[in-house]
Amino acid sequence: MSNYLLVNKILSKIEFKIEPNKNIRKEYLYRIKKNFYKLINLEKKFVDSLTVFKDIEESDFNTIEKLSTIDTMSKISIGFLINQICKNLDSKKVYLNIGVWKGFSMFAGMLNTKCDVYGVDNFSFDYEDGNSSLNNAIEESKARKYFFEHFNNLKKENKHFFYDIDYRKFFELWDKKVIKPLKIPSKFNRLVVMETGDHTWHSVDKVKTDLSRCCVSNYYFSESSPRKFEYYHVTSFNGRPNEPLKRMYSSMDNFLRYSFVKLTGFSRGKEKTRKV
Repeated sequence: MSNYLLVNKILSKIEFKIEPNKNIRKEYLYRIKKNFYKLINLEKKFVDSLTVFKDIEESDFNTIEKLSTIDTMSKISIGFLINQICKNLDSKKVYLNIGVWKGFSMFAGMLNTKCDVYGVDNFSFDYEDGNSSLNNAIEESKARKYFFEHFNNLKKENKHFFYDIDYRKFFELWDKKVIKPLKIPSKFNRLVVMETGDHTWHSVDKVKTDLSRCCVSNYYFSESSPRKFEYYHVTSFNGRPNEPLKRMYSSMDNFLRYSFVKLTGFSRGKEKTRKV
């Protein structure tokens, strides 16, 4: 089955109790209900109840129930989508999750699947320019403790792996002379999941053959920021370590574009996301 048919088959099993073009965040009754369930600590259960799964196996229901107990800023439908994709990966395939936070997206790939699952995160929080009421060390400790409690209960030896390091060290392991990095090859059917934010630098190498490289990137915008406060940053670019002039130019370009947005409040990206 092609990837296109597979994804469409998975999506056909997901329905929502809301109209596709309806902005439920502006619905008065919805906001009252959500705030009520939030007061009694059942907000996640209420939000999950808006998603309906049909024509799925009993094992999938069990997976959904387990995922529903995991603290997350994502949605149960996203967890189901990840799980179903991973279920169609054989034991020689790998699912890589960058930025696990409390583990929801990683656990979604671990439950009732055959593929190897790798998670990478150092649980770092940076609130210097945001919510000063949150203590970095406390938030890191809470996230790490929550993750490992669940990971240790769900993991399978020699199938599920976690690296408590900065994702940049995981992606770029350099030799002693810092000349040759170890890179993740772009292979057919390889899936990489990562958080995109103001610190998630990533890149691809130049294509050096007559063949083309085709990558599909899907973005999911969460209702709440992973940093627990609203912030905005421009898409930033940088040069490689051996490109000092490009790094200097990129740094200046990033600063000027960010300053423009900060002073004028104008940004195409901000306006588009607000309309979603």
